[in-house]
Amino acid sequence: MVLARALLESLSAGIIYVGYKINRMDGFVAGRPGPMYECACLLDYALRERGVRNEFEIHFFSPDRSPGEKGAITDRLRERGIILDDGYAPVEFLDGGMADKDGRFRKADLVLYSPEITGPSLVQKSCLPVSIGGHIDVDKYGQVKGLPHVFAAGDCANHENPPPWVPHQAHMAQLRASAAAKNMKAILNGKGSTNLYRQELSCILDMQNDAMWLYRSEDDRPPFRNIFPRRSKNLIFVKEAFEQIFLFYLRHL
Repeated sequence: MVLARALLESLSAGIIYVGYKINRMDGFVAGRPGPMYECACLLDYALRERGVRNEFEIHFFSPDRSPGEKGAITDRLRERGIILDDGYAPVEFLDGGMADKDGRFRKADLVLYSPEITGPSLVQKSCLPVSIGGHIDVDKYGQVKGLPHVFAAGDCANHENPPPWVPHQAHMAQLRASAAAKNMKAILNGKGSTNLYRQELSCILDMQNDAMWLYRSEDDRPPFRNIFPRRSKNLIFVKEAFEQIFLFYLRHL
């Protein structure tokens, strides 16, 4: 990201592509669409602050977006004049751009791309069971299948029977790791795994001059009893506060 920032600052005009791809082979969202949406909006803001936004094209692409897709995030992209190349899937990144499976070349001065998540390559070489999508295969308690005293959570592991929208993002990983840790403790105390985790998506999309709370859960309960607005610039301060709370927890508790 440091290199991308330096390249951006060296440009006075150009074409920028921002995109992502998702691995859905295990039935859930194994990828990073949220940060890439955020990145596209922040790029727009930064270029406007420099007074050069009209000298740039910003394209947003993903093979996991359907042409004509609608929704709150899509509205934010359109408001900023970001060009939507829904359905586009590059197969090769080349000097000065990228190419698709038909060999068609697209010129780009900067490409920011988040590939699908398939789990670490070392898993494929280990004795751990691997899911069809390339993740460590775990049950609903976070226990690795066939290995009763081994647990996994986060990007390295899959979900058991997940809803198709459930993500691999940090908040979800936190919930999964917490349940797995409780189940590990129970097994060490001679008991069985009983702790489950809640399936939900919860993140704040920071656009610098605006923000949105993106949320979905298996029981449709809103986060924090719905005390925060779904769209407000003030959500940026809420996000920063959560970050400081989590850092304090990790460092001191």
